[in-house]
Amino acid sequence: MSPSDQVSPGASLLDPEVPETHLDLAETIAARYPADALRDIPRMIADRTISAGLILVGLVLFWFWFVHSADDGSTQGRLLSINFEHIAALVPLVVAFGAIFASITQLLGRPHIGLLSGLLYGLAIYLTIDPFARFLVGGVSFQNALWQTSRLLVLGGGVHVVVRFGIDAFQLRWLKLLSERFNLELISAEVEADAPDASA
Repeated sequence: MSPSDQVSPGASLLDPEVPETHLDLAETIAARYPADALRDIPRMIADRTISAGLILVGLVLFWFWFVHSADDGSTQGRLLSINFEHIAALVPLVVAFGAIFASITQLLGRPHIGLLSGLLYGLAIYLTIDPFARFLVGGVSFQNALWQTSRLLVLGGGVHVVVRFGIDAFQLRWLKLLSERFNLELISAEVEADAPDASA
């Protein structure tokens, strides 16, 4: 019997033909989702990518209507000497990289990347509340500070969701390709491992 014949659809996840590093990553990714949800990875990918696309379109329209077309004057941030429109562009960018680095840390356990993620999130939080810092020194009114911070929260939070959905979709796609490449029922094995607990 050839080696390929020995790998059945129900083969163990510890099969020597599968690289150990791949298995470790697969287990880390699979552990983030309920066992029942892993039965239909294509649906999970579709849900996340479609949702990410819809949110992204909404964010672009929000940016155009409530940031680019709005009159926020020429007030500048306390930390960075840039106007609100530039801050509103910077916050989503910082959040996006923070989310990417956070995902890398969760997946690979890299502390230095996790530290960088925390620094980026901290910068994004500061920039989001920066309008209130300007309010305290008389730079803007309370209403303007609240309105600017609210828009930054929408943009930063929305981009964070989009990036997380995108990362989830790519990780699930990789998980699916791994099981297909090695002819392993990787997802079913995870579900079956949880089955006794569900029936208890």
